[in-house]
Amino acid sequence: VLTDASTEVDGEASVQNAIVQGSVVPGVWTVDFNRLIFTPDTPMGEGIYTATIYPTDKPLGNSTEASISFTLDQTPPVITSVTHDATGVLRKGSVLNVTLVSEPNGTASFDIGVNITNQPMMETGTPGTYVGSYTVVEGDDVTNAVLMGHLIDPAQNGSQLAADVLISIN
Repeated sequence: VLTDASTEVDGEASVQNAIVQGSVVPGVWTVDFNRLIFTPDTPMGEGIYTATIYPTDKPLGNSTEASISFTLDQTPPVITSVTHDATGVLRKGSVLNVTLVSEPNGTASFDIGVNITNQPMMETGTPGTYVGSYTVVEGDDVTNAVLMGHLIDPAQNGSQLAADVLISIN
């Protein structure tokens, strides 16, 4: 979507030679006063693209080249491991440390069963390694709960993986 707040866009002139990755992509251009919206005829595959158009105003016909790069990514990240350091039943004040390994630059969290959820994790100095911790509080009570790690990548694709060892808190 290209927007110009002050003048009307000449849609036909603006998209006459529009290209994506060096070739014309078949599709439909819609013009809404000062916005150009492109819908391709067929879905584009995953990858990094550069789109180039030539915005032209009305009525003067002033034109310039405008390019934008974007990434199409619909593949969820692969989480290779979710581990924790619990060795027995956790009690009030116990600290549980969790590590998740996947692709870098994501947003990670973990859940313990259904009541302790969305615990944040931070990426460490090692790209793709995320760590988080949880301190047991009064009232936490779970038996053989699944610890589930979650990762959302920069394109908002999400994955989850359960740790191999269950968690109990009393």
